Amino acid sequence: MLNRFLARALVPAAFLLAAVTVAAQAPANASPASVDDAILAKAAKRYYSAVRPGTAHGILESFQCNIEPEWPTLLAAMDKATHRSSTGTIAPNDPRLALLVPVTISVNAEINGRSTLNWNQPAEATQPLDENAAATLELVHQSVQHALEGFFQFWTPFINGTIVPKTSKGIQAHQTAQGLTLHAELRDQNLNEIFSPDFTLREFNVSMSGVHIRFNPVFEGTPEGLLVKSFDSHIQMPGTPPPPERTMQVTLDYQTVRGFQLPSHLSIDVGGTGHAGFAFSGCTVQTATN
Repeated sequence: MLNRFLARALVPAAFLLAAVTVAAQAPANASPASVDDAILAKAAKRYYSAVRPGTAHGILESFQCNIEPEWPTLLAAMDKATHRSSTGTIAPNDPRLALLVPVTISVNAEINGRSTLNWNQPAEATQPLDENAAATLELVHQSVQHALEGFFQFWTPFINGTIVPKTSKGIQAHQTAQGLTLHAELRDQNLNEIFSPDFTLREFNVSMSGVHIRFNPVFEGTPEGLLVKSFDSHIQMPGTPPPPERTMQVTLDYQTVRGFQLPSHLSIDVGGTGHAGFAFSGCTVQTATN
């Protein structure tokens, strides 16, 4: 099902970036760090932040956007995941398009990663949907919701200032000529962040409940700091023998809304399954005072 394409691929990646906050939650009696908070603050300044005090446009609290999925590619991914078709194409007269094109979608995304998807299906003017049509709509609705909620969970740490911990207390942090490494442990979670000598994040390594993820972000420079452009995920699920590694690439284009960098287009490619694309428009923002 499409849920397997999007939800199962994104949910493991979602906890990956949530694990970045482990540093703030780590026990106070953890081993002392060899990097002080000043080094972490210097690293944090390398990155774009929508919540940095003192900016002329204020501090972002939340934003709302209309979202238009690329329905043909989503349906093609669904068909491939369910072995309904392997062609990777959807005919222009596919009846599912007639159901989905009238749907309007909007999202309210908070800077802490929480999001609410609003799915509005126009009422049928003549007759209610039959059982199959209703099931198709609900399947796609849930898949889109899981995909976007997962995306916002692991994207917002890149713009809300938590990609680099504020304190070295409770984590192992080391700086060498090769760069900066951070390591945190909490219950069954293990996180490693690897930065280049100029504090550009190159890799996450996360282990949780037998799942291992290698995560590689790519950034672009902006006048306000590094802004994440894409991320590659390599996900190894547990098993004996281990199942094949899963791969996923997320790519972002941005738009400027009242001085803030917000998504304008989101592309999700899951290795061996398919592609999902989403366009963002009509965005508005809510800010707090500095």
